[in-house]
Amino acid sequence: MAGFNLNIGGANIGSGAGAAASKGCGGGCGAIFGVIFGLILIPVGFYLAYYGEARLVDHGRVFERIEMSQPDAAAALTGELVKIQGQPQGSFLSIEEWDGQVLYWRESVEEYEREEDSEGDVSYDWNSVSSDNKWVDGFTVGPIQVRPSGANPVGEVTVYSAYKRGYETSYHVNNQPNDPEVGDRRREIEVLDATKPVIILGEMGSGAIQGGSSFVVSTLNEDETLTTLKTEYKMAYWGMKAGAVFLIFFGIMAVFGPLTTLVGYVPLVGDHLSCAFAAIAFVFAAVSVGIITIFIKAFWFLIVIAVLGVAYLIYRGATSPRTRPGGDGSTGGGLPGPVMPPDTNAAAPQQPQPSVSDTTLPGAVGGVPRPMEPPQSVEPAPDVHPTPPPQSPVEQAATEDASARFCANCGTALDPGSKFCQSCGHRVE
Repeated sequence: MAGFNLNIGGANIGSGAGAAASKGCGGGCGAIFGVIFGLILIPVGFYLAYYGEARLVDHGRVFERIEMSQPDAAAALTGELVKIQGQPQGSFLSIEEWDGQVLYWRESVEEYEREEDSEGDVSYDWNSVSSDNKWVDGFTVGPIQVRPSGANPVGEVTVYSAYKRGYETSYHVNNQPNDPEVGDRRREIEVLDATKPVIILGEMGSGAIQGGSSFVVSTLNEDETLTTLKTEYKMAYWGMKAGAVFLIFFGIMAVFGPLTTLVGYVPLVGDHLSCAFAAIAFVFAAVSVGIITIFIKAFWFLIVIAVLGVAYLIYRGATSPRTRPGGDGSTGGGLPGPVMPPDTNAAAPQQPQPSVSDTTLPGAVGGVPRPMEPPQSVEPAPDVHPTPPPQSPVEQAATEDASARFCANCGTALDPGSKFCQSCGHRVE
């Protein structure tokens, strides 16, 4: 299977294993030139896609939108696009090859050439070698002066077609053979006939039509002119799309040419990898042009969606309640209310203090009270902790045995929390 091959800048881009390696400056310098050339082709391709979608004028749409006006009425519409119809008057052009008068002529010369690609395949085709055209300086339609330089001609007719062999010096009219040879030439001349009524579409200014965003001079009737303009636009539109795809594709292949050339020499799979890379590059180019087209066509739609989204977010932000961080919503504006410390006195109820007269201290002898101990300081209320889970009887007995206390003086068991022995009155430390 022959690998993909494209020769740009002297480098066989994506060539298969059978391609010969470039040598010297023909290989190194050519590869560098190919990379630079590819870096130029890629942005040019993207610009062509943008131009064809955003800046290419659809003269057919403009022609259809503008109403036909009488020349006298159109003369007063300064600065506006007008469309008029009438018989041209003035001094016109004449050409040697035709005996009539013309508003416009175009000449093209093509030569039959031999072409050979980098793989050595030979083909033959007609290629343009020269082209020329000319408009009449001006003419009038009623009271309006028309200066057609730069206008789009519609309705040209071929009035001269000639052919000559490569060894001949003069052309022969309507004598094109079926077996052209390399070096043969053919020449054609197309004209706008000045004797036919014309339709003019252009911008009116100071009593003359001389340009505008859409400038058309046609010798066809209105329907035929509209059809021709729409056809021309479609051809230009899709031609630019195809041109953009191939420019981007060739640019990618040129940039990666040295790499794909090396990959092409890998045994068995080199050719397949080169072809696969070429297919990926082409798909990338086509998808890129498609994305540009969709983005430009839907540009205002996307802008409207973005504006609506921002407006919705602003609306939600303005209508939703606002709560500052840390606020519990109990006070206005989301501010937290003051926090009062707990009242420890209220938590611990006051206990009545027994007097000396109605309190008999342990250890009193003969009714004589013992000296009173110094008052104990009031301890703060203990912290309230969660209630522990209930203990089993075994765990409860072990806990009670471990916590039992005995008087150091008489050995009597003390009540839990007691500070004096109930038997001997001894103070428990």
